[in-house]
Amino acid sequence: MKLCLWMFCLLAPVLAARAEDIRLIYFFMPPYASEVDGKAVGPVVDLLKTLTQGLPVADQPMKMPLKRIEYALQSEKTIAVALGRTPRRETLGLTWVAELFRDDYYFVTLTSHRPVDSFEQARAVKRVACNLGAAPADVLRDHGVVNLESAYDLRSEAAKLRAGHADVWFDLKSFIEPTWRSLGYDPAELHWSPPVATQRMWIVASPKVEPAVIETIRQRYAALKEQGKLDPLFAAPTQ
Repeated sequence: MKLCLWMFCLLAPVLAARAEDIRLIYFFMPPYASEVDGKAVGPVVDLLKTLTQGLPVADQPMKMPLKRIEYALQSEKTIAVALGRTPRRETLGLTWVAELFRDDYYFVTLTSHRPVDSFEQARAVKRVACNLGAAPADVLRDHGVVNLESAYDLRSEAAKLRAGHADVWFDLKSFIEPTWRSLGYDPAELHWSPPVATQRMWIVASPKVEPAVIETIRQRYAALKEQGKLDPLFAAPTQ
């Protein structure tokens, strides 16, 4: 009994330190962040590891659905990539650490169906494929589109469109085609609307993350940007 108590006292500081580690979290968004053999891969994941090297963070980024990410950011010590910055999320008390990239939203439909090229037309269809915890859902609702077809992630959104469970899919250009291809679908099946809105994607931290950590990440990010190392990181996957 004394030996067990002694071991607990010895390990307690280590366990406490690990418990206080900042968790790195992300959602599946090819080509920027995905998973191979249970490990996070992609340019956004690599950047996050670079920015947090030597800081008190967990060893591996953890993939989560967006609804869970939002909850974790409000209640746990976490840093997430990459979240769209929307008016609703501005009210959550999060720390917007650094803007990663900007991209345009599109409506895509199957070429065999009637095209949807505007928010007005989207309001007239039965179902718009969208992750209800995502920034695209915020943008749609801000434009009066409420006929949303709930999806778990980008692959679910694509699959719902292909199977006819949704009339149209709304998301960022850089996510749509890579996700479509990852499921073995032919991009020639898609009709693209004109760009209808622009989204800023950010590294985001919970209010529990120490200001010193935030400042370190911002300084490292600024240095990489000044060195011209960020543009190739985000341009390559979208070409």
